[in-house]
Amino acid sequence: MAHLSRRQKFAASATALVLIGSGTAAFAYWTSTGSGTGTANTTAGAADIRITGDISTALFPGQAAQDFTVTVKNWAENSAYVNTVSAYVTTDKGAACDGSNFTINNVSAATAAPIVWTAADLTSGQAVATANTIQFVNKATDQDGCKGAALTLHYASN
Repeated sequence: MAHLSRRQKFAASATALVLIGSGTAAFAYWTSTGSGTGTANTTAGAADIRITGDISTALFPGQAAQDFTVTVKNWAENSAYVNTVSAYVTTDKGAACDGSNFTINNVSAATAAPIVWTAADLTSGQAVATANTIQFVNKATDQDGCKGAALTLHYASN
């Protein structure tokens, strides 16, 4: 029987430890599979679109169309898609001076006239301004009922 020197015994022991350690390291991980489910809800969101636009010039029959700016702003927390914007005019004079005496962007303001607008998805707080015109139409009939009238612009969007 051969006798191993102390140095050879140490080398053999070290080699065995390395082999055992590397063998263990090769299998020192966990495997697993899994599955699961979760739930969530959606909301319709809040609708809070505000449209503003004032006319700074006093209007009179036959006057050239006057420029005014319409601003559409999303005040809701969520985004809101605004497809179209329109406006019509009423006055404090009722039937004596109705919206048919005015045009918005060359369309009668007696009913919803289109406001210049490109459909947009407005983020929370986003505002978009557009340039428009309004005109007091010079009709062939008496328009004295509109003297001193206070106009109200009514805006709508969808």
